[in-house]
Amino acid sequence: MKKVSLLLVAMLLMASGVWAQNEVKPAKHENVTWHRVVMVDYKPGQNARVKEIIKIYKAAGAEAKNKGPETHWFSTGEYDAMFIWTMEGGPSDMEWSRSTNNIKWRAAMVKQLGSEEAVKKLQVEFQSLISSSTSYISRKKL
Repeated sequence: MKKVSLLLVAMLLMASGVWAQNEVKPAKHENVTWHRVVMVDYKPGQNARVKEIIKIYKAAGAEAKNKGPETHWFSTGEYDAMFIWTMEGGPSDMEWSRSTNNIKWRAAMVKQLGSEEAVKKLQVEFQSLISSSTSYISRKKL
């Protein structure tokens, strides 16, 4: 009976962490920036029109004083382009369904194109040029 009691006490001590070598403490990612990365494959023969629309989008972003994405055009691989937006508020940027920056960008688009209907039409056209896309959230150590 004594052996069973000692074994039970030893197991309880191990389970309670009394014998733990290193204490595990909560830790946040420090000195990082967070990014939304979108990779897009456009339908064949559509890159020229895609680039025209992106120029319109970037002009509206500049007018709205929004920092646009970093853009990379691939020479090889499954995707044609990669867009990287810095999430200025970190992961909490994902909490917004419509941010202040998006509202300002949309207003600049309406001003540039003349109407909300024209903006919607351009966005529908842009979406129709996309064959497939994927997106990721990443962090970069500073």
